Amino acid sequence: MLWKLIIALSCVSILAGGFLWIKDGFVLFPHDRDDLRTTVIDPLFGTIKEEINWKSVEPKYGLLPQGTDVSDIPRSYIFVVGASGAFILLGLVMLKRQRKPKA
Repeated sequence: MLWKLIIALSCVSILAGGFLWIKDGFVLFPHDRDDLRTTVIDPLFGTIKEEINWKSVEPKYGLLPQGTDVSDIPRSYIFVVGASGAFILLGLVMLKRQRKPKA
């Protein structure tokens, strides 16, 4: 019964993580800043120049981790899929071991 519960919770976590990833816009690599591009026309020479300013935003839930730190790995969808997949496989193996008749 415990292994079936673990398998069910793992499936739910994969679906919930997928829903959150889709809601955040299928972000592959999440970022914490957005660029604000403004065009400025020089009145003296008439040239067009583009200025880029950076605005901090809340990081989105991405497929891959945001940075290279180990602490960033659990905040990615690929971690949820990998960990839940491992729990599902473990649960299936343990259920098969329980069903095996003892000779």
